[in-house]
Amino acid sequence: MYINKNNLLKYIIQFLIVCIASYSLSPCKVNYNFAILLGLISSSLFALIDNYYPIIIYEKSTDNNKLCLH
Repeated sequence: MYINKNNLLKYIIQFLIVCIASYSLSPCKVNYNFAILLGLISSSLFALIDNYYPIIIYEKSTDNNKLCLH
């Protein structure tokens, strides 16, 4: 799997945000290992979706107001 180095910062930021949020916002005490596991799962799923889901842009066409798929 190819990960763009420019997008790597997005994945690291999401990892940190999910780790901090799962550790600090949980009503019960969550240990560090579980918070890190949640961060790794969320950032790896975000990387997979970001790489393999096609980018779809809808624009209005001048012909009969049809939507064009790019």
